[in-house]
Amino acid sequence: MTWHRSAVPTTYDQATTTVDPRWHGTPWQAADLAAEFAARLADQVGAGQVVVDHYRVGHRWAFPLPVADRPTGLPTAVGSLQHYPWLIWLTWELTERWDVLAGAWRTGDDDRAGQVLQRDLAALAGWPHFRNWRDEVGLPTGHLAMGLARGLALPGWDARWRAEAERAGRQLLDADVGDWFDRTWLRDAPLHNIPIIVLCSVAALAAQLDHHDAGRYRARAVTAVEDWFTARKRDRHTEQTAYNGYLFDAVTQWMELDRAAGGDLVERWQDPLTALCPEWVHSTVPGRADLAVPLGDVESEMTMWLSCVTRLCEWYGVAATSGAGWLLRRCAPPRLPADALLRCLAGAVDADPGPPATGPQELPTAVAVRDGWELDDPAVVVGLARVPVGHLHHDAGQVVLAWRGACWVTDPGYQQYRRGPEREYSIGPAAHNAPVVDGQAQTQRDCQLLGTDPVVVDLSPAYAGLPDGAVVRRTVALTDDRLVVDDEVTGAGQQVITHWLAGARLAWAFVDGWVRWTDGTAALWCGTGTGPDDADRDLLDPDGVERHEGSRGPVGLRHAGTAGRRRWQFVWDRSGGWQPPRW
Repeated sequence: MTWHRSAVPTTYDQATTTVDPRWHGTPWQAADLAAEFAARLADQVGAGQVVVDHYRVGHRWAFPLPVADRPTGLPTAVGSLQHYPWLIWLTWELTERWDVLAGAWRTGDDDRAGQVLQRDLAALAGWPHFRNWRDEVGLPTGHLAMGLARGLALPGWDARWRAEAERAGRQLLDADVGDWFDRTWLRDAPLHNIPIIVLCSVAALAAQLDHHDAGRYRARAVTAVEDWFTARKRDRHTEQTAYNGYLFDAVTQWMELDRAAGGDLVERWQDPLTALCPEWVHSTVPGRADLAVPLGDVESEMTMWLSCVTRLCEWYGVAATSGAGWLLRRCAPPRLPADALLRCLAGAVDADPGPPATGPQELPTAVAVRDGWELDDPAVVVGLARVPVGHLHHDAGQVVLAWRGACWVTDPGYQQYRRGPEREYSIGPAAHNAPVVDGQAQTQRDCQLLGTDPVVVDLSPAYAGLPDGAVVRRTVALTDDRLVVDDEVTGAGQQVITHWLAGARLAWAFVDGWVRWTDGTAALWCGTGTGPDDADRDLLDPDGVERHEGSRGPVGLRHAGTAGRRRWQFVWDRSGGWQPPRW
């Protein structure tokens, strides 16, 4: 099967991205990686087209190979978006393809793969420009620049094809980038992933072509990345796991090319880079090292962070990367990007160190709690929306319970960019389980972490206009057999509505006032009450079940109660029995 992101089906319930169950937490062997790479290579060498899954909007398009002209014949508008950026996802597929071909050419002396790669890159000379769909310098510009830079760094080129690839690179730099650089980087210092990805990619290409602006681009890229590191240390700056991985995949690719040219960035940035690893490591789903829990805008198709952490393991050693090596050894080979797969095959994580640390881990936008790292060890991640960045949602206190390779208490984990019910749902209160107080949901990315064992979060700052002295507080405790969530709402209204989303693949039942969710083998029970005794328990019933019109998967439980104290209990039953737990 040709590897591309469209080969990994999802239902927008992030932990339903499927792999063969044999890979649920099982370490791979080198032979597994070799077989996976051989299959990808066979598909790519003989491919006559590239198929792209624009999963955000439900479109699939095919393009002939080589892509010798900037694609046309695509809809300009999708829904409310007047200029849909189709080229972003196309360039993802192309750069992944080129990594497969380059790996075979570089490591296996595969002349046919080298010929196909050179042909693909030389064909870019036929593009009239490399700008995005609204005619702006954007992610396609950056991805194509990095693809050209990495390809041109390889030895053994045919002189004619190299001349064409270099012509494409110079056209990108001279016709597209110069004015953009002056407008974007000589006056402002944006921390968003898009301009930094483009800048680092442009710096890589300019250096490879010995372009007259190479020094300028490199110097500005260095300061831009260091500005990001400063904001991270000072303000916990983050765009969540997927987009941080997206950014630093580009940064580390540029760093590697820079190092080959004598640069010192790999050594210079070891500490701030390895400090990023806990956010990736501790956000993963038990048994699915390739999946981050769906807090904020976290796309399961965006596996670039795996390439990033693999480079860090290779450069700095698995002991320096906070358990990333242990996870990589347990990442399903079909989910590893080609660059990560090849590095693992070459021994980047040859040692199998012990698992990451257990116990509460405070991350920039969450606290992660787990007692172990195996498939059957539940993990709880509690959102801390306290950074005003667009990829983050208003989800302070959001609880995600991941277990057995999936998220049982979940979140859509993305935001639909088109206006309408799906967008309103994916970023709205029905998709998040923090209390809604007298109809008021969170509108501010602000909260205060008061403790980590148990996790205690003051959610009050997330709600605009609460009365003086009002308190909205959530306490989350993981015990031997259950997750306990205690909510306190005082001085802030009368009615409290809570929405709990269950994983899209779970089956529902109601037994003695408890909700029972099952994956067909195990079960998770959900119950609620106002106090510690069974007499205080409320009886949940099917009238609370709702499937929001904007949902692409998860079904919700809506509960309306009164202000004060409320306890929620989630009790796992590994045997999948039908006897409700004790309160």
